Amino acid sequence: MKRSLIAFFIAVFVLSLAAEAQRPHRRSSPAKPAATPCPGVDDITDCADEGCGGDPELNKHKDIRSDEQASTLQSIAWMKALPDPTDFTADNRNRDELRQIGEGKKITVVAWAMVARKGGKETCNCKLSAPKDT
Repeated sequence: MKRSLIAFFIAVFVLSLAAEAQRPHRRSSPAKPAATPCPGVDDITDCADEGCGGDPELNKHKDIRSDEQASTLQSIAWMKALPDPTDFTADNRNRDELRQIGEGKKITVVAWAMVARKGGKETCNCKLSAPKDT
């Protein structure tokens, strides 16, 4: 019984190899150079404060490299308690309500990082993907 099972599995393996060998394989086309998502931007230093696409005002807030504003110590609980904006929508881009709940203020939050994830392309980074640019 064991020999017949082994023979059976060997036969299936050999037949699958033969079938695979006869199947036409698709040739992969040579890789085309990736188009620059934002023309003229090859490095993060070339990226404007408004980024490239998306919400230019949000991109400006994400791209602050440094400023002289003093930070305020806050907690995760404080952040979770912030109200959700009701008037800021895709059609209404007025940021007054966002400023009222704290947009633009520099805060410091001390917490344990449970997970770190690799960054990716974002409009604030002109859709660049190199680790140094994200």
